[in-house]
Amino acid sequence: MSKKIVIVGCGSSGLIMLKYALDELRDWEIVAYEASSKITGCWGRPPSGFVSTSTKYTTQFACYSLYDANVRRDLSSVSPSLQYPDFFRDEEYGEYLEKFADHFGLKKFICLNTKVSQIRRNSDGKWDLQVSHVSPPDVQSDQGGKEESIVCDAVVICTGLADTPKPLNAEARVLSRLDFGDSIRDQKVVVVGGGESAVDVARRLAGPSLNNQVWLSVRSGIRVSPRYHPIRGVPSDFLRNRLLLSFDAGLRNVVGQRFVDFRMRCRKVLQRLFPANQRLRSSVHEENQYVRDQWALRLTASAKDSLFNMYHNKSDDFLGDVAEGRINIIGGNCDHSYRNFYAFGSSDVMNINPDLIVPAIGYASQLKALTNDKIALRDFYLGIRHIEYDSLFIVGMTRPIIGNIPSISEMQARYIVFHLTKQLAETSEIKKIHHHNRIELERRFANLDTTNVYPVEMFPYCDQLAREMGCLPSLRKLRSPIRYVRTALSPATTMHYFNDKKMPSNYSPIFSPLLITLLLFLLKPLDMVVRAYRQCSTVFQMLLNR
Repeated sequence: MSKKIVIVGCGSSGLIMLKYALDELRDWEIVAYEASSKITGCWGRPPSGFVSTSTKYTTQFACYSLYDANVRRDLSSVSPSLQYPDFFRDEEYGEYLEKFADHFGLKKFICLNTKVSQIRRNSDGKWDLQVSHVSPPDVQSDQGGKEESIVCDAVVICTGLADTPKPLNAEARVLSRLDFGDSIRDQKVVVVGGGESAVDVARRLAGPSLNNQVWLSVRSGIRVSPRYHPIRGVPSDFLRNRLLLSFDAGLRNVVGQRFVDFRMRCRKVLQRLFPANQRLRSSVHEENQYVRDQWALRLTASAKDSLFNMYHNKSDDFLGDVAEGRINIIGGNCDHSYRNFYAFGSSDVMNINPDLIVPAIGYASQLKALTNDKIALRDFYLGIRHIEYDSLFIVGMTRPIIGNIPSISEMQARYIVFHLTKQLAETSEIKKIHHHNRIELERRFANLDTTNVYPVEMFPYCDQLAREMGCLPSLRKLRSPIRYVRTALSPATTMHYFNDKKMPSNYSPIFSPLLITLLLFLLKPLDMVVRAYRQCSTVFQMLLNR
């Protein structure tokens, strides 16, 4: 009898997992269950005005590449759609996923309106799934509420983090979901959090037609990164190449922190040193630009040291709302009532007494609910495969400091099918390696809830997976010094891992200025010294632990 694998949840993570399972697990029975009536997940149905923080080029799947790295922005145009043509807007990402599913014929393997409510391991070493059929609100069906038990050999949980924010205990009314549309009007609202979801929610609430008073409560600083960088006016994604990302994370962040400060303080100098095409220059009024720059400096100055390396926010448009007075930035709450808050960067107390609190400080994982608290994220090696059960996997719960989830999910999906088809070299030391990885993860990201998310730096993490799969774009793999250098200098993309015959480095533009590229090469010997020191320290620490 053939084995059966169940994929729980669609969206980008479930769809890419389904695609690779169908490609590689030819003798398996494969099915995906999706609780909603759509395959695109929560990011496929964003609120009006949504703009992705990663470019189309870097977010697309390597196995379905529709976009190149050419810059198309034109601020001289009167069309709003040309303000961010290099990013997914509104429903565009959902449309991309629909095309992806149609192109690879995935839909016939997906059971919509089918919710998996429980996953447990049985005495035979297989998995029992409790499945219920959910009727859409506008459809009458005899199948609605019907439950059944499914037995399978392997499970991949692709539910990610739900679009339900973590709850807060507050005296004011707390919004439990973020899909509120335009229903909130004439209210005093405090949005709690400084991430991209928080500032996007604050912007929606601060729309002039809604007449809300909006405060953004930020307990610590934020590293604000622009979607379009002042150097050459290109997306920041396009300046992030493999040469830059090859540096030791600590050294890279120390240098990066100083460069970010310089970029904010000396924007005009950078524009003169690296002149962009005139049509790519910012059209923001100079006075508002000054206020934006000052707030970016204040937020970044409060995010020094470890915080600088953890919290990045590329939804920088919210600074325009701050400059125009539609959003007010404050510090954290003074007490559990969430009525009194500190002024930002000060011990002064402000009595705001809001009508509504919107928590945007992280999201609740469904993993524990699905498994009756038997399975925890911390027990998954590299945030993918369970260290005890080699037939249980998760995709999409990895959160990049800078990067995007869909591309990481593709690497994870590829890793899982490599594991199931025995293409990965097995090791008996996986528990020890995992234990060491967890210690390092919790040390580096001590201020993050690593029990709920698996934080990573996108490309160093993807490189780690690629090494185990044997698809790292090394000089030996690429077989050409010219090809290797172009790959190192072109915009970093996960396509570098997969498309051996038609590498993007053959045609992608190189945006990194020559001056910065030369500086990186000059710093490489220092990087080698730092890496050697860290490796020696790690070995010494492991010997002490024995």
